Amino acid sequence: MHFAVMQGVAFLAMIIAMAAGIYRLPAQLAIPLTGAACFFLIPIGYYFLGRDNWMRPRPGLFLRMSGIDVFLALLLGVAYGQIGNQVIGALQLLEHFPKYYEQQTETMFGQPFWLLVLVVGILTPAAEEMLFRGLVYLRLKDYVRPWMAVALSALGFGMYHGNLPQFLYATFLGVIFALLYERTDSLFSCVLAHMSANIWSVILSRYGVRLLELGNGWVLGGIFLWLLVVGAVGVLYLFSPGKRV
Repeated sequence: MHFAVMQGVAFLAMIIAMAAGIYRLPAQLAIPLTGAACFFLIPIGYYFLGRDNWMRPRPGLFLRMSGIDVFLALLLGVAYGQIGNQVIGALQLLEHFPKYYEQQTETMFGQPFWLLVLVVGILTPAAEEMLFRGLVYLRLKDYVRPWMAVALSALGFGMYHGNLPQFLYATFLGVIFALLYERTDSLFSCVLAHMSANIWSVILSRYGVRLLELGNGWVLGGIFLWLLVVGAVGVLYLFSPGKRV
């Protein structure tokens, strides 16, 4: 019952956002409205997570992580977020879906950097991870095999974003976040990875041109190459012994 309520609240938030677009409210309101919705959804999600987890075999492990796991969750979030962005770029999806790029630009234009970090980088990942990994993924695991729960929750996460570029990007990260949960046995790892991926995207959107000018592009290119290597090595971490999928 509480899962259905949480889904209904999330659906209502999406309807409100869609209605805002239909009635042509200023795009600059999207970030503040999203932040306000997250302030409303996070306490509800936390309550329902508590209701869910007391019945599970390993309750109370959602914040227990080692220092190295915290560091790797943050690092892998940036790495796989960048890999996802590079794949989207390689497929030239932004050229095929120009309205998506225009909407993203209009939404973020003129917003204070601190507000983007707060809403896009902190509040939104916390709310989405409570819903998609904390409730959807774990509930799916009660009824289907773990690998199928990973796939279905990731597909749902992708469809929730509402357009093809974001569908591919979010589905890919949805798989990574579910694997990260299984590796660490902590929802906090998913939240941290999601936060670092989003904050990295915010940094690139705001300061990417300046970074590109450093060393005629060699500095940013070196960072991208290093993140690709981190992502490749990260596969060994995600599938190391002790993993339950």
